[in-house]
Amino acid sequence: MNELRLSDSPVVNSSEDRRALRDAVGRLAGKYGRPYFQEVAKRGGFPEELWRDLGDAGYLGVHLPEEYGGGGGGLADLAVVIEECAAQGCPMQYIVFSAICGPILAHHASTLLKDRWLAGIADGTRKMAFAITEPDAGTNTHRISTTATPVEGGGWRLNGAKYWTSGADEADALLVVCLDAEVGPSGKPTLSLLIVDTAAPGLTMQIIDSALGAPERQFMVFFDDVPVAADSIIGAQGQGLKQVFAGLNPERVAAASIANGIALYALQKVVTGEVKGAGEVGEVWIRCGQNLPGYWHQPETTAQALVGEGWLRTGDSAHLDAEGYLFLHDRLKDMIISGGENVYPAEVENVLADHPAVQDVAVIAVPHEHWGETVKAVVVLRAGVVPADGELLAFARTRLARYKCPTSLEYVDTLPRNASGKVLKKDLRARYSVLAP
Repeated sequence: MNELRLSDSPVVNSSEDRRALRDAVGRLAGKYGRPYFQEVAKRGGFPEELWRDLGDAGYLGVHLPEEYGGGGGGLADLAVVIEECAAQGCPMQYIVFSAICGPILAHHASTLLKDRWLAGIADGTRKMAFAITEPDAGTNTHRISTTATPVEGGGWRLNGAKYWTSGADEADALLVVCLDAEVGPSGKPTLSLLIVDTAAPGLTMQIIDSALGAPERQFMVFFDDVPVAADSIIGAQGQGLKQVFAGLNPERVAAASIANGIALYALQKVVTGEVKGAGEVGEVWIRCGQNLPGYWHQPETTAQALVGEGWLRTGDSAHLDAEGYLFLHDRLKDMIISGGENVYPAEVENVLADHPAVQDVAVIAVPHEHWGETVKAVVVLRAGVVPADGELLAFARTRLARYKCPTSLEYVDTLPRNASGKVLKKDLRARYSVLAP
């Protein structure tokens, strides 16, 4: 049942091309799904298979220039990829890193660095993580202390530490925001962006314990006189503050996209096809050769009823016990939510029907100023039997939790029914829709 997706995003405009992109990414990521992603994270691994497939399909570089192996799209296209992966239960933070590093390289790096890195980032064969946060600075670039000192003959020696660097262990290189040892022409400190090989001598990492169950682990990264080649700087020295916003601005959109995708996944679990555990109440879905093909000339009703790959939503609530036996509760549309508690009318009706004075009964929701909804019983009495005031309510309270008991009763001669004998509860709800005190 987990194939169904909420594919319309409130964050990214859905043009025809982006809808096709979303559908394609959803099919790819959906082949792996949340169980795969959780298992990888649990064992401290990286989702290589999913990453490789995303790269081979061109989704990791959809926002990068075509001349460097990308898709030639924009940030909105990458947001679709990030969001849809997360909506399928695979929130890939490493694609967010691509939203940071890729645009910085594309906008400010030398042709040499673009040739060296962009194609690999686009197809997933090379990974670059972003290192900006420091223990005493956070992401405040004015307080960064990791320092790049020029060396004779060209290049730099890097010293300092970065904190909460995500995915550093999987990266081929880090894009490091660092302080220039020499002040700029204005006499004020300047920043530069350096690409630092993670295998460089003097670079060490220490994992940070985190409660976040994600494949991208967090690290302290230490730079102890790490050599950096002269051609590994992004653009001109001292221009790092300007350059870094080519990545930080997209990062905000990418982070929002991954969060929104997680929300879509959560909503999907709530309303579409999550398999419930023993004792948990959910909707009964059926798939068989006898399922109806659809409602005649009612495409919207058909789309609501037939979901996934041939599943029919019955509208019945039920639970399975530990042995797999199915116990039906009621129609979902008839369920009453009173003060946040679910009340199934059939349960209340069965109790009231056991009273010797009751011939027929229907239980419905009526509006309530405080509880939102409350329980009302509409009762047909047996001929010649008149219960005492409060007798039926007292009888119900001996068998039901208080929140399930009717707060009002109405005695009628007959209940409205259709040609097949089914009680027309919508007619009753319309009749008693006045706000209850």
